[in-house]
Amino acid sequence: MEDYDSFSLLKTELFDFFCYVSDSGTGLREELIIEFLLLKQSRFYSENACQAFSDWFIFSRLHSKPGLLARCFIPDKYHRLCDEYELARAHFYDLTKDDGFNGICCSLHDWYKSGKKRCTADLKLLGIDKSLVAESGVLKGHADAIEEGLVVDGDGVIPVPNVSSYVLSQVILFLEKKQHFQETHDKAAAHYEAWSTAFFNRNSLILPELHQAAQDLQIPSLLESIGKVQKRKEGGHLNDNLSSEMFHYFCGMAGTNKRSRAILEELNNIKLFRGLDKVACEKFGIWFTQIGDLGRDHHNEFKTLMKSPHFSQVCLSLYWGDERLQFAQVSLRSQDGKVLKIDKSVAVDESVFLRRCVRCSGWWTEIPVSIRSPVLSSVIDFCYKVWDFHKIYGSRRIKEGLVVVDHFRGWVTEFLKNNIDMLSELYEAADFLEIPSLMLLTTEDVTDLVTRPLDKASVLSGKVSFSRMLSSLFFKFT
Repeated sequence: MEDYDSFSLLKTELFDFFCYVSDSGTGLREELIIEFLLLKQSRFYSENACQAFSDWFIFSRLHSKPGLLARCFIPDKYHRLCDEYELARAHFYDLTKDDGFNGICCSLHDWYKSGKKRCTADLKLLGIDKSLVAESGVLKGHADAIEEGLVVDGDGVIPVPNVSSYVLSQVILFLEKKQHFQETHDKAAAHYEAWSTAFFNRNSLILPELHQAAQDLQIPSLLESIGKVQKRKEGGHLNDNLSSEMFHYFCGMAGTNKRSRAILEELNNIKLFRGLDKVACEKFGIWFTQIGDLGRDHHNEFKTLMKSPHFSQVCLSLYWGDERLQFAQVSLRSQDGKVLKIDKSVAVDESVFLRRCVRCSGWWTEIPVSIRSPVLSSVIDFCYKVWDFHKIYGSRRIKEGLVVVDHFRGWVTEFLKNNIDMLSELYEAADFLEIPSLMLLTTEDVTDLVTRPLDKASVLSGKVSFSRMLSSLFFKFT
């Protein structure tokens, strides 16, 4: 009963407040109307509630309850005003049954009682990127409700009534800066990781010397990085690219040549003196000596065997410990007589032609290719970049991998621009060396896209998408 009485008294107080404002003259009334319009703009209250308040207060005239003097001197007018007052109050009580209408009235009453200091925001519409909304539990809750259709009114606007526009703009600025810093940090980290991986790949033969130098010079960061590389070599997690690299390497070494016999001798040594699993060593020996037999799927056999950690460690020990890797470069003699070198692992992984030369012809001192030296140099650069891309992308998490792809996309764009005058020669070179990724990248469609004026490029871009060009980079020989 007390709750009912207090609620009734509150409604009476609210009604008398609005009557007082209406009788006070235009100044206070206009201030309250402006405050109401700001509340309406915030979209915090429903359109129906705002319309009801407008019809009741703005488009009608309220009067306070007439005093006793009016009763004495103008009784007819007094009775008429009392009747109008009671009717208006009854209508107000009926309207306050709606929570939205009642909330508007209470907010305006609180605004007046606090000395006309806005407890709500100044209610400007501020834009915020959807990716930033997740940083705030309140904003995310509203955004989720809007997306799920739980909020019908508001046109996608999230009300923040207790924060001023300036403060809210500074909050958004902070979130944007934080997001920009995180994106920059992620890209920088991915770029450094890419460079670091390529650096240790190129200097794998001098890792002991690098380790010693890092110790002598007391460089903890270099020691830590070398330690991670050595851990991977000693049997850490193997990605598909490293596994594929080892498969093609062992296939190239198989047969009756000296290198094949040397690998089998090394296999006996690691079985006897390094404590590796003897069963895994025997399985490798059987698989390696049967390479070349007809009717056998050597690649699937190798992938199945590589699921065993013991077999993987045997392969890594043989792969990283091969002295022949000290001279693991292929020499290519260009059409104009210049000799260019490419790492054997890159050549074998990226070019079917070069792999065939290495595998079937032993170890050639120089491989002649009918390609001009400037074109051949660009082809080698491209092969190195794709090889590094495979190595890095294969070991990254999804988010980091996307950053690596984005970085590689930028490099490919620059590659095409820098070699725009010899794209046709690059295509012929890719065809001769059998490099699928470069062939697709330098097709006639792509050449047209690069050489056309910018106003026509957008028409062609629908025919040749960048995702199609990048898809060739995931091509791996089997």
